Amino acid sequence: MNSLPPLKRASYILHVVTVAGIARHTSNTPSLDVLPLVRLLDEVLALFDTEPRFQHFVLDGQSIFLEDYLSIRPETFERIEALVQDGRLLVGPWYVQTDPISVSVESLIRNLMIGLRTARVFGPPMRVAYMPYASELVPALPQIFKDFGIEVALAPNRIAGEPLERIWEGDDGTRIPLAALPDGVATLDHSIVDRRSAAAPYSDSGHLLLLYVWDKSESYQYRLNWLYSLPAAQRELHDSVFHSHPAAYAKAIEAYVRATPPPVIQSSPTPEAELQQSLPTLRAERAIRFQLEPFAAWIENLPARDEDRHLRHPQQMIQKLWRGYLELLSPAPLQNHSDATEPDIEEKKQLELIRSASELAWRAQMSLAARVNTALLAANGGTEQGILLVVFNPNEHAAIVSVPDALAHLIEFETQEIPPFGYTSLVALYVNPSAEADQQVHAALDLLRNDVDNALAFHIEGIHDGELRPSASVMSVSEAGFHLSVIKLPEEADRTGIIVRGWNVGETPLWIVLTPWRTFSTVEVVTLDESPTGGKLAPEPNGAVRFKAAPHRILTFWFHD
Repeated sequence: MNSLPPLKRASYILHVVTVAGIARHTSNTPSLDVLPLVRLLDEVLALFDTEPRFQHFVLDGQSIFLEDYLSIRPETFERIEALVQDGRLLVGPWYVQTDPISVSVESLIRNLMIGLRTARVFGPPMRVAYMPYASELVPALPQIFKDFGIEVALAPNRIAGEPLERIWEGDDGTRIPLAALPDGVATLDHSIVDRRSAAAPYSDSGHLLLLYVWDKSESYQYRLNWLYSLPAAQRELHDSVFHSHPAAYAKAIEAYVRATPPPVIQSSPTPEAELQQSLPTLRAERAIRFQLEPFAAWIENLPARDEDRHLRHPQQMIQKLWRGYLELLSPAPLQNHSDATEPDIEEKKQLELIRSASELAWRAQMSLAARVNTALLAANGGTEQGILLVVFNPNEHAAIVSVPDALAHLIEFETQEIPPFGYTSLVALYVNPSAEADQQVHAALDLLRNDVDNALAFHIEGIHDGELRPSASVMSVSEAGFHLSVIKLPEEADRTGIIVRGWNVGETPLWIVLTPWRTFSTVEVVTLDESPTGGKLAPEPNGAVRFKAAPHRILTFWFHD
């Protein structure tokens, strides 16, 4: 057995933290899935009222637990609100916990955005990057945390022998204090004395964070006895032992780092997170982020028509889809439970999300297609022997549209390119013109529409004037090295315009030109939470904006009038 390094001080400050250890269960009986959480939080609320030694409780860094609990106990809203505002019940910053390396950067941004907004309904969120499930450090996270006002990260990642306190430098150069969770989240049968003895030699700050799972796996009296044992641990160790919370520990680490800068570590470049996701989960995210959001934002910024088929002001519906998607990302719970999500139930939820996003996208595209000036195509002739198609490309790269296999014996047209997050319109000629062929084409296109794996969306249109060109993109980017992460509506339904986010994926600065389909009078630089920073870009006469993108720096813009 390797001997431990010598202690660096005579006494330490121990932040002993109780954390909810509940697995979110999904089954065919959703009303029963939340019962373990309800029983636990019922007890926690009672302890806050009756046990003065029970000072703080952490909801595992996620806000969804409060939504689950209040769905059964809505009468407790004001009590929970008071506890959150008093800093006793710690909620957020995430909506759900996950392993950050297994999901996309954009989903991490949405996870924090929704989690912090949900927590703020009750009071100040826990602004600590609490990541007990992180298997690796995602290079983009330091700047993301900073942008959301989070100044300290907590994660289990540490090479043996390294100090617990370090500075984490992200891929864009942003730095944030990082404190390691030396032995993760332990059960109550793990001795405070033993855990302190193992971790203290590696603490330069003199502060130690000891996380404990608090759930119903042990008896109520056992848990009370553990709580009562904290003063005894203090006497034995000659340390200061507090029933504390991660925000108090993070504040101490932040003060220590300002006075004594610790060593700097950097995240290793990682493969695209999307490649590590399961295929159904990846499809669900892409259906919301690429298939739905750009086209919903596009049509929402055009004048309304009585014959429109899409949902106006769809922000709440889209946020609901994102919440449903994020629920699928929850990792294994703090302890092993037999009530994990059943695979068939999870697959069903994924398919429901894909179908809902696809249906909303289809309706937005129908309204857009009705605004395409197809009269310009008809002027070239040939429409009497065929049909007009408007084909949408819900991808960040240009796509080639050719006749689908299901239609190859019915229609023909020249292969064309569709711009990213855009459409093109074309005349498709019938191979053998007839009423029967027309019916078969419509039936085949309906089948394509219901195929969630189809990369393109085909819409049949009539001949009419419209404000949209025969081919266009909601937002074009001048350089392939600038990744457009999202094109979406602002989160608040009373705000107009579109939000555009992206970053330079290379290692050298790039001059970027973003060009929307129309000119907006104002382009603001905003935070990831879409709050104005005070920065603005000057649109050119065609609506384009130019800026210099530093490597890996995430940039978010709000185009509006």
